[in-house]
Amino acid sequence: MELVAGTRVILMGRADSSIALISAVDGDNVELELLEDFGADQIINGVITVCVGHDGGLYHWEAMVGAVTDQHISLTILGPPWIQQRRLHSRYVVDLPAKIRRIRQGNPLQAQPVQVVDLSHSGARVVGAVRLEPGGAIELALDVGGGMLAASGLVALAYSDGHGRRVGHVAFTAPDADELRGIDEYLDVLAKRGAA
Repeated sequence: MELVAGTRVILMGRADSSIALISAVDGDNVELELLEDFGADQIINGVITVCVGHDGGLYHWEAMVGAVTDQHISLTILGPPWIQQRRLHSRYVVDLPAKIRRIRQGNPLQAQPVQVVDLSHSGARVVGAVRLEPGGAIELALDVGGGMLAASGLVALAYSDGHGRRVGHVAFTAPDADELRGIDEYLDVLAKRGAA
């Protein structure tokens, strides 16, 4: 996998992420057009992570920041990418109303509405207005029609979809715990219907 002009990427910083479009690549030097704000406070010791989704998973490159303006960012790629494999469990397309609570310093914040748009034993993808932080702890309560199911997790990835909605990829933190029994039973029903 290589970074090439025209590729849409996710820039991951200290506590948030942003979307950008690669405008030029010259060796390890990459110029990007920012499609969302990316403040200097997101840069950790001059380094950010560039991510690109692909069939095999999510590719990550560490990059040194050269310059940031309102519309552009210049980067130098620091080495080869590493890949985060796609989830090992079957994913199911769903459309479930849910509430998500961000956890700050061990305390849950106010629950906010989201839609769960895909679900597996190990995680979920949620869409809504809530601004999630990569690495942030959350509690997710899903309405599956026959009651509420709950799971705790960490935000693996968060970004804007370009239409004013925020997308969060959540990895459940206790995949073998009793709290996921209800989710697993719901997924079993979906599997029997052939909804994978």
